[in-house]
Amino acid sequence: MSLYQCLYFDKLAKYSFNIPSMFKITRFLFIVLSILSFNIQSQNAVCGTDNYMRNLAQNQAELERINELRNRVKIDYENNNQQRFSNSLNNTLVVPVAFHFPNGTETDRACLETQALSQIDALNTNYAATNSDISLWENVDQFYPGVNPSSLDVYFCLATQNHPTDLAGNPINSGFSEGEPAITIGYNFGNGTNRDFNWAGYLNIIVKYAGDNINGYSPIAAPISQGYGIVLSPGVIGTEDGCPDSGVSSNGNGPNYSYGEVAVHEIGHFFGLAHTFSDSCDVDDDNIADTPNYVGPTYGCSQAGTVYACDISQRALTMNHMDYNNDDCAYMFTQGQTNYMQSYLNQVQSNWRPNSTICDPTAPSFNLTDLTSDNQTCSDSTVLEVDYTPINGFDEVTTLTVSCDDTDFLNSNASLSLVNNTISTAGVIQINATNLSNVPSGSYDILLTATSNSVSISKDIELTIGVCGSMGSELMDYEFSTTGVVFNTISNLNNGMPASYSDYSNISTEVVPGNSYDLSVYVNSDGQYRVVTKVWIDWNQDCIFEEDSFTATEEYFLGRAAGVTNGLTSASPYTVTVPADAVPGTTTMRVSTKYSNPNAMEYAAPCGEGFDGEVEDYTINVADILNIVDIQNSNWSVFPNPTQSILHIKADSFDLPNSYIIYNMLGQEIATKTVNTEQDLSVEVEDYAKGVYIIKLFQKDKFISLPFVKR
Repeated sequence: MSLYQCLYFDKLAKYSFNIPSMFKITRFLFIVLSILSFNIQSQNAVCGTDNYMRNLAQNQAELERINELRNRVKIDYENNNQQRFSNSLNNTLVVPVAFHFPNGTETDRACLETQALSQIDALNTNYAATNSDISLWENVDQFYPGVNPSSLDVYFCLATQNHPTDLAGNPINSGFSEGEPAITIGYNFGNGTNRDFNWAGYLNIIVKYAGDNINGYSPIAAPISQGYGIVLSPGVIGTEDGCPDSGVSSNGNGPNYSYGEVAVHEIGHFFGLAHTFSDSCDVDDDNIADTPNYVGPTYGCSQAGTVYACDISQRALTMNHMDYNNDDCAYMFTQGQTNYMQSYLNQVQSNWRPNSTICDPTAPSFNLTDLTSDNQTCSDSTVLEVDYTPINGFDEVTTLTVSCDDTDFLNSNASLSLVNNTISTAGVIQINATNLSNVPSGSYDILLTATSNSVSISKDIELTIGVCGSMGSELMDYEFSTTGVVFNTISNLNNGMPASYSDYSNISTEVVPGNSYDLSVYVNSDGQYRVVTKVWIDWNQDCIFEEDSFTATEEYFLGRAAGVTNGLTSASPYTVTVPADAVPGTTTMRVSTKYSNPNAMEYAAPCGEGFDGEVEDYTINVADILNIVDIQNSNWSVFPNPTQSILHIKADSFDLPNSYIIYNMLGQEIATKTVNTEQDLSVEVEDYAKGVYIIKLFQKDKFISLPFVKR
């Protein structure tokens, strides 16, 4: 076994084999499978950019030229990384593209032009994020908090005019003339160096042998003024069937590379992007915050969310254009990546060849963007918002309709309505969803359709009603589960594992804001394996379980357990303090116990599905001590109660308190004041957090404590 195979085996054991069944195979089979996995993956075609850049380092002058541009790009990105860089859509950057087929046949010119145009189409749809498969993101975005697909405001156009000429004024390549597409055939671009000053100012795509098992390569942040180009293997260019006489085919490297995605990847390098993976977690990957570093690459079509990043709280973006995935499984750039590419374009914008294209980047149209990242509600009504943005001077009146064809939604008497039924300028479309109380918990697709005289676009908006669903694997191959829960008066013990999800919402307890209660969870680890348990309580009743264990008030880590069939987790009993501002009424407590690979440090998630473990839901009733109308004690009381801004102390002018102190429900002193006149009896509480407070009134040797509520 080579050193690299050993390292790969170590990585595989740490990050990939994290299900119990893998621990139950023999050590010999484990090693054999690891080596086989390495040998299989090593046959996948790869990108040669890293080797190309290493070889480039041997030419000091060339390396300095590229590094100087890369440094300027990095500085521009760092200075502007808090904002989106894209230009106005009315000023879309048109990139002139030239194709070069040094081994092509002139009789194939029409075929090669078709192949080149199909590649141009693939570039434009993927960089504009209008590719159809980008809709797959909606099914996996929960694995990638803070990450969003993004578009780059460029339009790739096959150059057709102002072609380069020789000293006599003749075209560099005799096969085409002014007004015809910039496609050279049989032209030895840069004498094989992949840099040709005759073609400075173009995005040059050179189609030729790229190396054994290599799909293509490109310089990273190439100086446009120096005539650099990217190299694509003849087997990955375009999306058409190909041109056999010239050895060009969109699936010459196999059906996995027939969507034109290799060019998308290599142009990402040309525009300054590195790979999203690295050789080790000890080094940075691409220095872009929203592309988590991971040891890679990944091949084939890895299921989203299944590959862990170096930071195990994150997942690898296996569907990103800058990984090594199959064409049909690569579909997005992140906002950070498009920002970085825009920084590159900012530095080279004056170097593109002028007057070389006559392309119209986009027809007038509009975009629809869901403005709410998490459309979830427990209320009887909610408002959904969609941004409407005209493109390229679009000014038609657009008619709006909204619907939901889900039977459960329709039969519940829920209704959908639009604040405005038409729109003609940039703005926000508001959809009112009402009468939701009787809609069963779950997710529903709301369809917004916008239609003008020339364009009709539909947008699916997912609305989740109630808390998210969660359940372990339906196969229930293992006994990883919660076997008992004790919280205040809840005592559900020895319940085993009746299902991967157990609805115990009929079991409830009442708690008081500001009070503390012990929570204990018993678990089954199915032998010597390890399980972890987390509990969430939706105190603010917004249907969303807060997950940040460092700042959240709704997530509780109950610890781990191993080698038990009905044993307490390591953090049981856990003291839970009910927030002072917990919303009165019934809410959900979720208990999730999950198998955890000791090397991967996996944790349960509030909305996780399909894992080895069990989920249980209980009901918590938060006592309504807030329903205080008027508390009397002799001549003293407070009003209005609850209050939003001013709390008044009611007292006889001859019987004023001497002073008062305000405490929160944790007993912390919030304010104190000496009372001199009746004006001092008005207390400003507008800046207080919502919750229950105590005002303690003093007069000589007597005092009284009165509760009040800040709404």
